[in-house]
Amino acid sequence: CAAKSDNNSTCFTSMYQVLQDLYQMANDPCTFLHNKYENVIPSKLNFGSNLYGREKEIDQIIRIARNVVSDKSSSESSRLEFISISGFCGTGKSKLIQRVGDILSCNPSCTDKKWFFLSSGFDRLRRHDVRGVVTSAFETYCREIIAMKRNGTNDDICYCDNLSKTLWTKLGRSGICTLSSWIPSLPEIFNDDAISDFQTWAGVTNSRSAADAKMSQGRLEYLFAEFVLVILTLGRPILLVYEDCHWADPSMIGFIAQLFRSVCHDSEARKNLLFVNSFRTNEVGTNMIYSHISKFQHAQLPLKHTWIKLDGLSEGVLNNYLSNLLSLPTRLTTSLSRSVHCKTMGNPLCVEEFLQSLLNRDVDDYLLRYDMGHRRWIWDCTAISMLPIGNSVAKLLASKLSKIEEEYLDCMILLSCIGTRVNQIIVDMIDGLNGITGLVSSIDVLVEEGLL
Repeated sequence: CAAKSDNNSTCFTSMYQVLQDLYQMANDPCTFLHNKYENVIPSKLNFGSNLYGREKEIDQIIRIARNVVSDKSSSESSRLEFISISGFCGTGKSKLIQRVGDILSCNPSCTDKKWFFLSSGFDRLRRHDVRGVVTSAFETYCREIIAMKRNGTNDDICYCDNLSKTLWTKLGRSGICTLSSWIPSLPEIFNDDAISDFQTWAGVTNSRSAADAKMSQGRLEYLFAEFVLVILTLGRPILLVYEDCHWADPSMIGFIAQLFRSVCHDSEARKNLLFVNSFRTNEVGTNMIYSHISKFQHAQLPLKHTWIKLDGLSEGVLNNYLSNLLSLPTRLTTSLSRSVHCKTMGNPLCVEEFLQSLLNRDVDDYLLRYDMGHRRWIWDCTAISMLPIGNSVAKLLASKLSKIEEEYLDCMILLSCIGTRVNQIIVDMIDGLNGITGLVSSIDVLVEEGLL
């Protein structure tokens, strides 16, 4: 089945290649036996959500999670497990965390316990927004508790009852109402009578003067720490993640640090928490994170810190990635992998943008395209190697932005004024602002293009 490529041959050169092809076909027939491009010429590549080349890191985190929930003798003091994941933009930190969270929360047999996966993140525009960061993580927890009360097993219902009773005892009505300003769903984990009582109390509180109603930062920290300690002592482990900590305000990092100190001093709580933070190694906020970690270590707290540093994919891993992406044996994608790796240093985000740019280039000859005659992807490695493109992710994205239509660019400019997160209500409110209409359809297109 000769096909056009840089070496003009698809012939086998060894028995090992034959066995390798057979293994790929047997292991993944949908990718390597069935032609998904039978009746359509693809205009873009479907990168999917698969995670490549991070098996070692996943196994490492899962082992740490098992250690968190393992039974330990009374003579052995447990330590709070703390993982820092660092890497340049686009190395796959978020995908790695999401994969681990899915494994722990959806596969209890992995560690013999079902985990709560709570994740939140900082960004450039919300670096001072303590409330937003706290809400997005622990609002998820409360929503899961509400769902467990309605549709959970007997064990789930017992857990929810125990949680509501313990929170009521520890925080009281005042503390729960105060904390619900950050976590709106918190009152809903209690019974209907308690919710009605909360609403009445909240109405009385709102009638007070602004000076009386204002809560000190110290009380917020205390209530939040007590809330976290309660849910950590009920027997179900929690994977708590804060992403992009390089954007965090110094006061927020200090707030989290104080929370960890509280957990470290509670032997029962630290047995049920695995904390993960991620940050970019090339951002200015990184030094602040290193500083706090160093303080923890010098304070001799019962804490075990693990570094996981993500680099670009190796050429071999990238070859497996492209093999699955293009539905071709690895022996055929080796030359393309080598060229792409030279241009991107294996950075996953950079790889995706670079490949899509090859597919969309407006030239007479191809750089990467699907050939209906040969029913496979073909490329020109010589031309690819001569492309005058840098290895910066920002440069690739800027090039992509310069080619999109003006209406979509206007949509992105408008959305950028809001921040990195927006819900349907806000989109409907601003649709038509400054003459920019059709936001919903524009957003769908931008998401499909990988720009949002």
